[in-house]
Amino acid sequence: MFCNRILNSIIENKLANLSAIQSNNGKRFLKQQFARCFVPLDIQKLDGVDKKLLSALQSNARTTVGELAELVSLSQSPCWRRVKQLEESGLIEGYCARLNRQKLGYGVTGFVQLQMDNHTPQAAESFERAVVALPQVLSCHNLSGRYDYQLEVVGTDLELVGTDLESFSEFVRTHIRALPGVREISTSFSLKEVKRAGAFPIV
Repeated sequence: MFCNRILNSIIENKLANLSAIQSNNGKRFLKQQFARCFVPLDIQKLDGVDKKLLSALQSNARTTVGELAELVSLSQSPCWRRVKQLEESGLIEGYCARLNRQKLGYGVTGFVQLQMDNHTPQAAESFERAVVALPQVLSCHNLSGRYDYQLEVVGTDLELVGTDLESFSEFVRTHIRALPGVREISTSFSLKEVKRAGAFPIV
């Protein structure tokens, strides 16, 4: 929305000085031209080689440069430069290991939906800052609809929860309910994880 307002402002200023393109077709064409400038350069430059590299590294971040080079039919030096460019562009934010939550003892996963009693920016900032500080919260989404937030939560980092629903419920009561501005809580437990995608689709 913010980018659209910027685009519209630029377009209106340009149209005020360009009487030759006052028609709707002229305005639409100019908007398309300015919109091109707001597409990230790294996205415009992605080609088949870049997409293969991104897919391979998402699948296995420990893939060697030699293996990547063979995959994309390049020698190692230009392949390494391609990967560095993807890193410097911000498309690759980092590399990490995927851990098995069951073997770590986190056998219970809950989805906690929250309704807030205050929707001011200050209240939202205070709540979100407190959520970020909780390592047991794996993800937090601001939602449309009845509830304002959904949290994906596992057990505490001080004890292995296993299948101890009572310990999980205690965490929700003592930590989630105490978050700033929370009015209503609804919790659902995961019976079975069918899919956890560790990679984005590269198209």
